[in-house]
Amino acid sequence: MAFVCGIYGYEFTREFCVAGWRFIPRSPVAAEAHAWARDPERYQLTGVLVGAHADSEQLARLEAILSFIEHMDVILSRPQPPGAQGPFHSLPATILVSRRYSGGGAILAPDSWLPRSRPAFIEAALERLADEAFCEESGYRPLFFKVAEAYRQRRPYLEVSFFLLFSGLETYVRRTLRDDETRKVAVPMAHLLQRMGFQVYEDNPEAPARSLQTYANFRNTLFHSGKLEFVKKDPGGTPCLYRLQDYFVHFRILVSLALLRATGFDDGHTNWDAWIDRTLLR
Repeated sequence: MAFVCGIYGYEFTREFCVAGWRFIPRSPVAAEAHAWARDPERYQLTGVLVGAHADSEQLARLEAILSFIEHMDVILSRPQPPGAQGPFHSLPATILVSRRYSGGGAILAPDSWLPRSRPAFIEAALERLADEAFCEESGYRPLFFKVAEAYRQRRPYLEVSFFLLFSGLETYVRRTLRDDETRKVAVPMAHLLQRMGFQVYEDNPEAPARSLQTYANFRNTLFHSGKLEFVKKDPGGTPCLYRLQDYFVHFRILVSLALLRATGFDDGHTNWDAWIDRTLLR
């Protein structure tokens, strides 16, 4: 039976088809679509999803995928039969659920810049999430949903967001490498991320933002003492204070980029060092 879902908070201006679904934008005007999608005060209707069959699991996965792309919570309304007056007729223009918190900006460029980038990722992510064997062997599904959840919280806390991202990455790394024994998690993390093309180190005091041990230290300190900082000597032997709030943005973007890699996605425009220089497009 045909259905329509309202899409609230996902930016797009061009109609496209993925997995047998039609995505129809509310507006073809980039500035308008962007303002609706990034509205922090309410969920704005940005388009509709039209399909032949409403699969609740697939729709839940799609909602998570759209939220990951935006780094901001995206909602799909309940499936309903298409009305005779068009797919937008019976849908409210806004939904007031709670305030929306931005995770720093979308991880992928809007379709007004790169028309095929977002649809290509949506298709690839849906295929990955539906592949039971791949998800079991790699830990891709826990990685994906933990990362997406970090951007969907009603009231995000730094330590909760960090734990979600770190836990998701660790699961993916250990399961992909079949390594449950190495006690220093920075070792397999660095190995796999280097293999994926990222310039990271296991432990390099001269480049702490690129050092996976820095983030492992934050995880250990949070777990054992509930603190958001730790002290470690710099290369000259001087004690140095490391604060999670200073490093979180680097780790947040790194894990999102790693998820793009794990999905097998590369649109040719992604700056894979954006977690350091914070410039996503090249």
